[in-house]
Amino acid sequence: MIQEKGREVAVHESHLLDMFSNPFRTAQGFIEYCLAWLFTRPWRTVIGFLPVLLLLSALGGLAIYGWSIDDRKLVSRYAQWSDAELNSATSPANAEAPKTPEAAALMKVESVSPFAELLLRRILQLEKSDSRSRYLVALQIGNRGRRGQARQIMRQLAPGESNGFAPAHAWLAIDRLLQGPIADAASRAALMHDLELAATWSGTGAQLRVLLAELLEKEGRVGEAIKALQSAAEVDSSSWIPLVAVSLRNGRKQPAQEASAKAKSIFTERINQHKASASDYINLARLWILESQHDEAIKQVGLGLRQFPDDRSLRLVLSECYRVKFLSTYRETPTGIEFNLALLDEALKADPTNPAVSEEVAKLLARGGNASQTLIKALEEQLAEGKATTMTHLMLATRSLKEEDFQAAVPHLEVALRNAPNAPIVLNNLALALVRVSTANAPRSRELIDRALRISGPNAEVLDSQGEIRMIAKDYVGAVESFESAIGLDGNRISSRKRLIEAYDGAGLKDMIPVQAAKVRELEKSLKP
Repeated sequence: MIQEKGREVAVHESHLLDMFSNPFRTAQGFIEYCLAWLFTRPWRTVIGFLPVLLLLSALGGLAIYGWSIDDRKLVSRYAQWSDAELNSATSPANAEAPKTPEAAALMKVESVSPFAELLLRRILQLEKSDSRSRYLVALQIGNRGRRGQARQIMRQLAPGESNGFAPAHAWLAIDRLLQGPIADAASRAALMHDLELAATWSGTGAQLRVLLAELLEKEGRVGEAIKALQSAAEVDSSSWIPLVAVSLRNGRKQPAQEASAKAKSIFTERINQHKASASDYINLARLWILESQHDEAIKQVGLGLRQFPDDRSLRLVLSECYRVKFLSTYRETPTGIEFNLALLDEALKADPTNPAVSEEVAKLLARGGNASQTLIKALEEQLAEGKATTMTHLMLATRSLKEEDFQAAVPHLEVALRNAPNAPIVLNNLALALVRVSTANAPRSRELIDRALRISGPNAEVLDSQGEIRMIAKDYVGAVESFESAIGLDGNRISSRKRLIEAYDGAGLKDMIPVQAAKVRELEKSLKP
């Protein structure tokens, strides 16, 4: 045994000596060995399992790498990716009043991407108290129609009695506005609390800040209101206008002058650089109106109309410029009233659909009162001098209608219609006058009143006129529809309810008469002193 071991050692030593003494043969032998090894291996099997081995190795490496990272570091990394979703999908930009399209647009939140939603879920798993993640999750819940559940999560993030996550306060403020009018003091206080804290978030839009300023001004906190509007103006340049208005209303001349100068420079620069939109001209005109510079306001709107001739909002603002200037000329004197009726005529021409112009006509007639002869004399003088305007004819026709002289009203209204073919007040009054002159005029009257409704939209006065015309044409079912629509817009219209009773009788709906008659008695009783 000892001899065999000795021989093995001698053989190994001999091989080592050969390997170092003849390196060429050693290299040749090594290459031959490697080739023999390669050609004798089951490579097809090895190659088949190689992708699986590589994948398992990669997954294992990732698992080990992820296990080695701290949870806080992962949350921070995921949050950086989700920040873009927070800023782009959840920033409330505008808020007007409850139940308006502008307010509804506030809650239209785009859904986050599947990747971002995966990140949010992962963050919640790692750190359930993360406000940002819970806020975004609540947004998605609310966006899918589960508003009550979203509201609960938001209120947890933004408590009503203390400071919370500012974006959640903004969401809750918008949500409260969308629920309708706020009647009780507790709800108003909660809204104010949410708005004040929402204003601390840079993502809160200008209109929410403007709303906050309105509430602060009502509470007498003018300084805070001005600060809120200043922050709103940094977000949206149009917010300079309410800032000037609030400052002027409360005798704060310096903030008003500074804000007006800043806003004018912004809008003028855009105009000079040919980058202005119609709203820039409108905002500039509104600033001049606030400063009682009516001619300058009219000039700016005129420049805007040269660039945007079909813009309806510019025409409405031009109409308002003339109307406000008209109001500045109205004077009550010991001998009567003075005014520049031509300005009201220009307001009507600028935008015949402006309801404020029609209101001014009604107010003017009412203000005339005892001085109505002075008013009529001024109108007649315009006629005699050939300076009669559309408004002159409209007001003379209105006087004739009040005196039930329909035959005299029709010619004036026909002239007014030719000069202002799209004025709802002219269409309405002419339709009534024609049908009262003769029932044979009913077809044209129906055409005129339908046109007035298409232009003005739902209007209680015009619907009442439509109902009367339908009654005269013996279309009692149509009259019921018109009077009910008018009452739906203004429930205190006793005259419309009385006509509705007549329409019920004509349409054979006698079972409806007692209910309506009781309502008429109730309204008449409430009006008695």
